[in-house]
Amino acid sequence: MIIRFLGVAPTKLLLLTVSVKTYSNPCFYIEGNIFTCQKHYMKSSDKRLMFKQEILLHRIANRVRQSLELKEILSAMTAEVRAYLGTDRVKIYQFNSDGSGVVIAESRAENRLPSLMGLHFPADDIPLYARELFVRARQRNVVDLTSHEIGISPLSNPNGEVNPDQDIRYRPVDPCHVEYLTAMGVKSSVVVPIVLESEQTGKYQPPSLPKVAQLWGLLVSHHSEPRKVTEEELQLIQAVVDQVCVAISHSILLNQVRDQARQEANINSLTKNLYTSPTVKLQPALEEAVKSLDGSGGRLYLLASGEQALEIFTCGIQPDIIDTEENRVIEENRLWQKYLYSVIETEVDQTGYKPWSVQWMRSVYDIADVSDEQVTNALWAIRDLYREPLFRTLAPYFESTLIRSLLIIPLVFGATVLGCLTIFRSEIDTEINWAGYHNPDTRQLMPRQSFQVWRQIKTNQVQAWTEGEVKYASALGERFSTAVAQYRLYQQVQGLNTNLELQVQERTNHLKETQSQLIQSEKMSSLGQLVAGIAHEINNPINFIYGNICHVENHTQTLLNLLANYKQHHPQAAQSLQEEIERSDIDYIINDLPKLCQSLKSGAERISQLVKSLRTFSRFDEAEIKEIDIHEGLESTLLLLQHKLEADSTEQAIEIIRQYSTLPLIECFASQLNQVFMNLLINAIDELKVCKSVNKHITITTSILDKKFIQVAIEDNGRGIQQDIQNKLFDPFFTTKPVGKGTGLGLSVSYQIIERHGGKLYYISQANQGSKFILEIPIRL
Repeated sequence: MIIRFLGVAPTKLLLLTVSVKTYSNPCFYIEGNIFTCQKHYMKSSDKRLMFKQEILLHRIANRVRQSLELKEILSAMTAEVRAYLGTDRVKIYQFNSDGSGVVIAESRAENRLPSLMGLHFPADDIPLYARELFVRARQRNVVDLTSHEIGISPLSNPNGEVNPDQDIRYRPVDPCHVEYLTAMGVKSSVVVPIVLESEQTGKYQPPSLPKVAQLWGLLVSHHSEPRKVTEEELQLIQAVVDQVCVAISHSILLNQVRDQARQEANINSLTKNLYTSPTVKLQPALEEAVKSLDGSGGRLYLLASGEQALEIFTCGIQPDIIDTEENRVIEENRLWQKYLYSVIETEVDQTGYKPWSVQWMRSVYDIADVSDEQVTNALWAIRDLYREPLFRTLAPYFESTLIRSLLIIPLVFGATVLGCLTIFRSEIDTEINWAGYHNPDTRQLMPRQSFQVWRQIKTNQVQAWTEGEVKYASALGERFSTAVAQYRLYQQVQGLNTNLELQVQERTNHLKETQSQLIQSEKMSSLGQLVAGIAHEINNPINFIYGNICHVENHTQTLLNLLANYKQHHPQAAQSLQEEIERSDIDYIINDLPKLCQSLKSGAERISQLVKSLRTFSRFDEAEIKEIDIHEGLESTLLLLQHKLEADSTEQAIEIIRQYSTLPLIECFASQLNQVFMNLLINAIDELKVCKSVNKHITITTSILDKKFIQVAIEDNGRGIQQDIQNKLFDPFFTTKPVGKGTGLGLSVSYQIIERHGGKLYYISQANQGSKFILEIPIRL
């Protein structure tokens, strides 16, 4: 009869092909994934045993098909084996990398033996020579404490050949082993090794064994009473163990596939985060990278390049900076910098390594290789920074933190070092449940007296970097290198665009200023020429009139005196003359003519003063820079604006309040400074014309600030300047006046004139309380 376990999906853990194993029992054998039973020469008891074994293997195969999880499979297998053997406990014992072990699966009868599930056992509980025999000869142990015998049933000779004689051979058991099992409450024990053939799936390997054989763990059966183990039972347990090996191998491969899939998903997510946006998002990418590697912190350090400054992105806990005054970070340490640039180094020296690589530094400093230190290409994985000799100068900057492990990933694009990505891991505290306190003795001369559980708490434990994590980090480095190169290129383009925009804005502003200056200069030039010309032309006839008024007055007085004398000497005039005198109202003319002469004289003097004010205001005929009296310029400007200050039928007069201090002569551009006074006063007058306040007035205050500057303040009691236009007040062509009433150049040009003098023009304004324009100019240019 042949039972074939076929037709199962390849993703399930099924009975796959294993090496051919032939057992001495003539009733059955297993070859590949085919279980074959031979019916000839079988007794009825043998038949029952055969079917029982077939059912057991069939159930185990079904359990393997139904689950992909190793813990579930091992739990099911221990339960099936214990049910078949009828023992008190069946457990799966797994070796750790340090040689110790832990019970990861267990099936036991209640109230017979205590549970060992999850308990750890020290490495010397199972001597090294026993482990080597487990692997070399696939030795199975059967212990019977009543007879103090241990049975050995090897599958093969130590040289690896199949052993044709597989009967259980008994010898006296070591007294230490007897006491050990007695303390555990065991009277009968069966131990079958679980050996994996693949190097990649091994957990622990004795030093003298070939790498193709890995001792993964043990399947152990304990019974609290004496019990004989038959060869058939031992062979069936071995068949189950073979299936356990297949399940473990598949589970390890499955976990590797899952880890790879998870890492690929993380890489895809990170790539999406880095490249889906026009602007590379390095900070979220850093946080995601730290999270994917179970880190407690991380840093993305970008070297300065050209006009691009150094940049650092951080996440989580961070080390101290090297120099607080210069703000130097750990990446600027000489060793760190040399290590980064060694990545692009191509030449090697006499040591055979690239200068400043990790291998080169170890060789130069004669530091032995550390097994837990990993260097994959350029990546540097440091398991414990306090045990890394090359890191001793940097370790003090981590003492204030819980950081214990580092992963340094240089970022290189082409032949350029861009910086590095660093992932931190903090130290952790671990708790281990041991199966009783044990004083280790390598010769096993002191057996365990008690298996009472005790907890061992280990503090400040490092979290090592696995080989898969290092490979994943290397892939992360490639993604970050490309992203950082793109980020820096984008920064350069943005910088060029920004500079171009600034240059265009500066040129535009310069053109506006030049245009306004040209307009104002042309305006002032034309106005100055016009004013000077008019003043000159008016001055000539006024001088003629003013010079002849005195003669007119004298001649008039002479004629009046003559007329009075004539009237005195000839009181009786002819009738016709008397009628002419009455018609002419000679008496009125005699009284009014002197007054008329005086009015003409006053008008001529007034016109002369206006001409003088125009000449003072324009300063066209004087040097461009000269010393002037500020008060004189203010008064000439006020005189020209007198007509705007006077009251009419609809408006009240505007009062000028003068608060002048004694000022020295000021060296300045006189005509330009008078233009500033004119603009400020016109704005104040126009504001007071439209506001409805009473007692309208403008206050002009002059004072000396210090030995170098004077101050002139022109303040009105109008409505004040609106808040939303205050920042536009000095912009060219900005005006609040109606169309045709203002050009918007007055304040802009005034601001430029005061700046040209090396002074300041600013204002203070409050709503409904008026505005105050203040100009500060130096006494000497």
